[in-house]
Amino acid sequence: LLAYPLTQKETITMDVFGNYDEVAAAMNYGEDEDDEAERTLWSMDWEEADKVWKYVYPTTIVVKQKPDAIFLLIQCECEWDEEHGIQIVFKNGEEYIEVGLQHSNY
Repeated sequence: LLAYPLTQKETITMDVFGNYDEVAAAMNYGEDEDDEAERTLWSMDWEEADKVWKYVYPTTIVVKQKPDAIFLLIQCECEWDEEHGIQIVFKNGEEYIEVGLQHSNY
């Protein structure tokens, strides 16, 4: 991710944070957590979205070839959704597509 233009990095960060924010809202996590580490995880807001990367752990890179494109999937574990994780998808190694659940159809 470090080789991409800043605007693309920011877009990916916002999408990863958006995934975090959706899960936090759905699970009703937040400042009521007893554990300090959990409270820190669940109290991030959009102004500090770049901190979300402290809770993301890339585990697998998958390359899928389709007739019209090659997709690069960076699969990650994340502390806010340990069951599903996330994946970051690129088309032809350059074009950022989306952040979604691991094992999305590509």
